Amino acid sequence: LLNKDLAVVLRLLAAAGYYLGDMPGNSVVQLSKIPENGSLGEDQLGLAVTAALAKPWGNADCEVTAPLAVAVLDALAEHFRTGGATERVTATIARLREWAYSSASAHELLMADLLGAICATRVAKSAWTLLPQFSELSSESWAPFLKRSASIKEMWPSQRMLGDAGLYRGKSGVVQMPTSTGKSRATELIVRSAFLASRTRLAIVIAPFRALCQ
Repeated sequence: LLNKDLAVVLRLLAAAGYYLGDMPGNSVVQLSKIPENGSLGEDQLGLAVTAALAKPWGNADCEVTAPLAVAVLDALAEHFRTGGATERVTATIARLREWAYSSASAHELLMADLLGAICATRVAKSAWTLLPQFSELSSESWAPFLKRSASIKEMWPSQRMLGDAGLYRGKSGVVQMPTSTGKSRATELIVRSAFLASRTRLAIVIAPFRALCQ
C-alpha cells in the first residue's frame, strides 16, 4: 500500500464493500487480513463496523464502548437471538446517523453510514427474515432451529437463489454450485423445511464424504 497508515482502514473498507456488494466470502477474507495491517486503535466506529462484519450474533469480546454504536450492535444481536428487534435496529441506526450528520468528523460519518448499511443488510438477509418467506412456514416453526448457536444466521446469495426458485417450499431442482458457496447449508435447509412442513418423514442424503452427511 502507498500509505501504510491507511492500510487498516482500506482493508476495512474493502471488507465492507464486498459485503454490501453481496460477496460475503470475499468480505470474510478481507476481514481476516486486517490484523496483518495493524490495529484500529480507538476508532470506535471502525471497531463497530468490524464487529458488524464479523459475527454480530456473538461479539462477546467486542471492544466497542461508544453508546450509539453499542446500541446498534446490541439491537442487531437481539435480532439474531430472537428474530425480533427489527424496528429497534432501524431506530438505533437512525439515531446514529442523526448524530453523525450533525456532529461527526468525515471519517466518523463514513463509518457511521457503513455501520448502518451493514446492519440493515444483515437484518434483510438474516435467516429469521428470509426462511419464513421462502418456506411459507411461520417464524415460530423455525425458531427452535434458528435459536441454536450453530444454526445458519444469514443466507448467502446461492441460498437465497434456491429460496427464490421455491426449493424451500417443496419444489424440485438440480443444483450445481462452486465450492464454498453454501451448498451443504442449503441442502440442510431444504431437508429441514420438508420436515417442518410435514412433506416427508424420511430424507436420504448421498454424498462423497461422511462429514457432509452429518
